[in-house]
Amino acid sequence: MEINLAYPMHAIWRDGGYHCLEGEDEQGKPTMGLMIFTDARKAEQYSQDRRYDGSVKSFHNAIQFRRFLFGLKEPKPEIVCDAVQDERGNYEMAWCAEVGTLLDEVLPPVAFLWEYPLFVIREGAGYSSIDGTKATGERVLLVAVFTDTDLAESYTQKAEVDGTIETMPDEPDFLAFVKNLLPPSNGVIFDPTTALAGSVGKVCIDKATLLSNMSPG
Repeated sequence: MEINLAYPMHAIWRDGGYHCLEGEDEQGKPTMGLMIFTDARKAEQYSQDRRYDGSVKSFHNAIQFRRFLFGLKEPKPEIVCDAVQDERGNYEMAWCAEVGTLLDEVLPPVAFLWEYPLFVIREGAGYSSIDGTKATGERVLLVAVFTDTDLAESYTQKAEVDGTIETMPDEPDFLAFVKNLLPPSNGVIFDPTTALAGSVGKVCIDKATLLSNMSPG
């Protein structure tokens, strides 16, 4: 079965999770298939036909779709694309695949994918940041973001930062944080080793790229 990923992709959010089809495998064991749609109207119509009190969430590129898959709780369901129910109640679909297959074999690889919670260090009215310079000579100011409290605490000691570690527990919190970054801040640096200009970090990402990589809503 050919897997064709065309963006945006859409899923139905309801009751605190994404809508799944429940079924059984050949051995009678329960299975879960998380439904995605290539057309938002199909997702909306599916939800209306079943009178679900839900909303349609959209993933506009491969990175957003990867983050969606990566964040699904274990045991991760199969992903079922454009499922249609026939008159006998059976479902036909464009394709279905394990999450691991999509992440490892279908989606393009990414250099860095973070998990939550994330941590920042508040210093007064702002956050601990690092000065840098682009190849063009333009100055950039990157907010230090940490993937682990131990890394944040180590940074405060090495950089002699007198600040408080704050937690961003999930993507909506981090998305709001990034949206609220004001000039002269240009983006973030993940897990920097020191506060010196040129500090080594796992990755530096500008604000616009961060916003495009995270799922709206």
